[in-house]
Amino acid sequence: NRVFHDTNEAFMGTVGIRGQDINGKFNFDSGFRYSEITFRGKDRLVSARLWNQVVNANSTLLQNADVAAYNPFGYYANPIPSNAAVTPLATVTLHDVDTSSIGNGFITVNTERLFDISGGPVGAAMGIDYRVERLQQSPDALNVAGDTVGSSPLAVTDHARKVGAVFGEMSFPITSPEQKIDGFYSLKVDVAARVEKWFTSNDRTAVPKIGIAWKPFGDSFLFRASASKGFLEPSMFKLYSGPIAALQTLVDPRNNETLDEEPIIQKGNPTLKAEKSKAYNIGIVWTPENKSLKGFTMNVDAWRLERDGTALIDVQDTLDRWGASGNAGLVTGEQVVLDAAGNIVQVVSSYHNAGQTIADGADFGASYVLDTDTAGRWDFSGALAWIHSYRQASVAGATLEQLVDQTVDGEGNDAILRKKARLETTWTYKGYQTTLAGNFIDSFQNYDLDGNPVRTPSTWTFDLRFSY
Repeated sequence: NRVFHDTNEAFMGTVGIRGQDINGKFNFDSGFRYSEITFRGKDRLVSARLWNQVVNANSTLLQNADVAAYNPFGYYANPIPSNAAVTPLATVTLHDVDTSSIGNGFITVNTERLFDISGGPVGAAMGIDYRVERLQQSPDALNVAGDTVGSSPLAVTDHARKVGAVFGEMSFPITSPEQKIDGFYSLKVDVAARVEKWFTSNDRTAVPKIGIAWKPFGDSFLFRASASKGFLEPSMFKLYSGPIAALQTLVDPRNNETLDEEPIIQKGNPTLKAEKSKAYNIGIVWTPENKSLKGFTMNVDAWRLERDGTALIDVQDTLDRWGASGNAGLVTGEQVVLDAAGNIVQVVSSYHNAGQTIADGADFGASYVLDTDTAGRWDFSGALAWIHSYRQASVAGATLEQLVDQTVDGEGNDAILRKKARLETTWTYKGYQTTLAGNFIDSFQNYDLDGNPVRTPSTWTFDLRFSY
């Protein structure tokens, strides 16, 4: 039997220094953080090279070991006794080590009163961030050579990148309660920006954000809205991971024929760009001033996200685009290999910056704090995230496909859920604190092994935490 023994080790450490009330107004936070995840594989597999020798009775390996050749026609219910002696001769132990690490230095300076305007003091913060990311994949030499039955050749990877960023934010109180302006009890405007540069690729991205918080008549109602741009760098794995071969069931788009265990290769793409996004949010927070509802708060927020250049990899999608447009439908690094008869013998797919992702939904929340004289403090809260729509296109210009309530990996391991919720109760008494929480995960449309639709049920999980 093939045996895969995996060990994962994770480490993170932070060292830094903080200062408060410097020169009567400034605070700072600086430090260095290092995190690393290491995967170690110790696998017992069958060498293809040695296999060819143990089934050959005339091989030098068998003659030196003085054992009979391996008989491949036995199986677990009908074992062949002589095979027990020869099996170790074809068995090898492989050692793989993969490491991903980030070293991050940072400093942030902030003040609640940079200067004063008509509505009050202007708050400000700014910071510098610098990090070095590295991905190392060191497979066993036999894995590199592809000398294992049932496994594919692996590639050695060693890449690093250096990234620096400067960011800042300012909060402007346009009006304040002291001014007593009708309809503008309080109005604040926040502006922020971040500039990030990849020194390794010489790329640069700048993104802004603006937010408004408005209380028209008092502290009961807060209206808030924000608009921002964002970016997401491709991970080191998506950029530089070596080719990974596997077998996958696919459908030939030319005739809808099912291709069982079709050879595929998936790999990284060093030309990937950052995903870019736009985000919009508008909401209301209600904190009633009625004494009977003291401690109660409720909020509703509607949001919309638009993302361009989503980094995806999907072998069936590669094949479908090839079927619709031939090689013109493929992106850099992709390939569909045919034999002389025109049969598909391999599909090569790589990560690529796909078309659009557009999602919208709403978040709902409520909390209540009950502070008693003899029974401690009780905190009750609930939150619901609801996705109205989640549409995605695999390449630019393609039709957006609705993914909400659907499995997105074809195997039921991941899905875009319509709803998720959390209910939480925390009791604090003297030095003791206990929290009980329930987490709701919505059902979604899945498929069985034969491709028939089946509904994965909703799920509740519960967390219990105690501290002193």
